[in-house]
Amino acid sequence: SLFEPNKEITVVIDCQKKDFSGKQAGVKISAGQGGFLKKERVTLGKGQKVAFTPDCNGIYTVSFKTPDNKSHSFTVAVMPKNERASDDFYYGIQPYLTRAYYWGEGFALPNCDGDNSVDLMLDAAEYMGVNLVREDSVGWGAVQSKAMGDADFTQQDYIVNKVNERGMKLNLIFGFNAGKWSASSEFQNNYDESKGWTYAPNPEYWHDYVTKTAAHYKNNTDILWEI
Repeated sequence: SLFEPNKEITVVIDCQKKDFSGKQAGVKISAGQGGFLKKERVTLGKGQKVAFTPDCNGIYTVSFKTPDNKSHSFTVAVMPKNERASDDFYYGIQPYLTRAYYWGEGFALPNCDGDNSVDLMLDAAEYMGVNLVREDSVGWGAVQSKAMGDADFTQQDYIVNKVNERGMKLNLIFGFNAGKWSASSEFQNNYDESKGWTYAPNPEYWHDYVTKTAAHYKNNTDILWEI
């Protein structure tokens, strides 16, 4: 989450553990810059609120200790909202939208599904004035499941459309292989799935994949390609 400096930020603590209801918890808000520090005690229950006003840009840490003496914390970023970068200059980030959306837990944002994660990440990118999103491609294996097979761009189109509809350009990467079937013949006998991304692809199969991808996106001028 991104917030403007000198504007009040409200933190909501929602305690669902019945044993803690009505008990006290200490809340501390601190920053590595500017010496900002606020301490407060709250009575745990549903929707307890603590508000603070950051006095400068930076990362603020909200931490609290529950009655069982366990500590919890999260960070809040404070910076002014930026205007969109000029088309003469690419100001980009790599948020790993693909991983958040398709790999799910451990890659999506906390308490969010893949779709919400993508939207929130792009909200933050817009807030920062980003005009370019660099992204791992969905992966050759998500487009083709066998050599010279039909190409299905459904998954990749989702990421492309999500970024482009925000008025941002997408930097997609051609890289890696799609599993043992797609690796060069010299690696077929010692192919290790855990290191699959390190093996060079079969040139003929690779050419087919890249050609079909280029044809699919030939009219999209808002994609930049990287190999």
